[in-house]
Amino acid sequence: MLVAVVLFVAYESSKRASCKYGPTILISVASLLILVDPTRHVLLDQTHWQYVHQYGGMYRHNCPVRALMLPPRECNVAADCGPYHCGGDFYAMAPHQDCFTCYDNDEDTTSSTTTTTTGSMCSEGMETFACLSVTGWIVTIGMTYLGFALFIIGTLWNANILHKISDIRHEWNRLRGTQNNIPNKQEQEETQV
Repeated sequence: MLVAVVLFVAYESSKRASCKYGPTILISVASLLILVDPTRHVLLDQTHWQYVHQYGGMYRHNCPVRALMLPPRECNVAADCGPYHCGGDFYAMAPHQDCFTCYDNDEDTTSSTTTTTTGSMCSEGMETFACLSVTGWIVTIGMTYLGFALFIIGTLWNANILHKISDIRHEWNRLRGTQNNIPNKQEQEETQV
């Protein structure tokens, strides 16, 4: 889909007089930035690339912001959190359910899904901004958000939105009789002829 958008913008850009390929370049870069995170997810799921498997996680594993298993369950080892092994030190009560690990919670914590507890409890790291890893910050915040911002700017540039807003403003002023001696582009062309 993004390839189709880039091709459309390239075709439309060929009609431009100035900054001919600016929108095309901007939307191409934006498309690549947007696709980094889904590509990282696919590589993590397929585990073909060892670097991504080791360092490509979006969230920190031992994040102090935790969501307790409901109902809360105390544990001594990770296997106390359920009979189904999810991988690593994570266990679930059944396949395709949330995976938990035994987390030593020495400090009191309160969360919308927990009660205040101390000691080792079955819990999982919450997927919040507070738990993002370095990779999560760079890919999610840096690349994805920047990619969408550039995509919006490139699309608006390709649509020549500033010129269209200016024309709307001039037409509004003309219809309301409040031109204030601001000539629009058509009037400027007529005076030059």
